[in-house]
Amino acid sequence: MKNGIAILVVAILAGCATTPARTMVFNYEDFGPQSAAYETIGMEWWQWDTHGDPDPTRHCDVRVVVYRGIALDEVRLLYPVIRESKKDFRYLPYPKAVAYLDAQIQENVLPELTTQFRETKLRIENTMGKPNDAPQDMPRKLGNPGR
Repeated sequence: MKNGIAILVVAILAGCATTPARTMVFNYEDFGPQSAAYETIGMEWWQWDTHGDPDPTRHCDVRVVVYRGIALDEVRLLYPVIRESKKDFRYLPYPKAVAYLDAQIQENVLPELTTQFRETKLRIENTMGKPNDAPQDMPRKLGNPGR
């Protein structure tokens, strides 16, 4: 009996280890400065404000959720924007995140930024799979593991 349970636990853990994540949460800065990222993920201030803070020392904790293989509606349920508690998420589908990072890497404006873009892309691909690892880009419901 103990062997059977041990085998089951190992099988479950192995299955979890090979299943790519469907969401990842990043800091806004992981996608570069606002001057590069704003067209893709919006401005670096709270989305409910019409402009940034005039005090440059104040920081808005804006997060970017990269998602793959899950519907946007479900991502919004998992990571809701809540003004009262200053939870601000930007939702970025995997293909658009990778395309943005590839373009920034190709542009190679500053070596430090290019390194940062490469690191962010590598984190995404190591956790969510590479672009050709289909069918992750097809949305699935949370309750359906895709089997």
